[in-house]
Amino acid sequence: MSFHLHCQRIDASRNMARYYTLAIEPTLFGETAVVRSWGRIGKCGGERTDVFGTEQEAVAHFLDLARRKRRKGYRPTKAAMPLVTRHDHSAGGARCRARDLFTFEAGATKLLPRWVQRS
Repeated sequence: MSFHLHCQRIDASRNMARYYTLAIEPTLFGETAVVRSWGRIGKCGGERTDVFGTEQEAVAHFLDLARRKRRKGYRPTKAAMPLVTRHDHSAGGARCRARDLFTFEAGATKLLPRWVQRS
């Protein structure tokens, strides 16, 4: 199961056009990784992967990073909405369902800040 969030911060008066992408993805060894990438829109940027032993630790880190970026002025992009998916590999194929921003299983939505919860 993987989750993605794509945000942008654009301020023409400061010549600022940045993106920030967060993802929670499983690793080959059964751990959970938070992958983040950032940079100027249209340019190659940086990337960092943090690996966690449990999904709960990864979710907490993901949400902490998302809150920090929100405070700095980053906002989810409308264009990214179809990319913000929950991958469902059941029923023989990869079927993705777009969500408002992202969702978590087993009541973990209570951990989400109000601005990312499904309406």
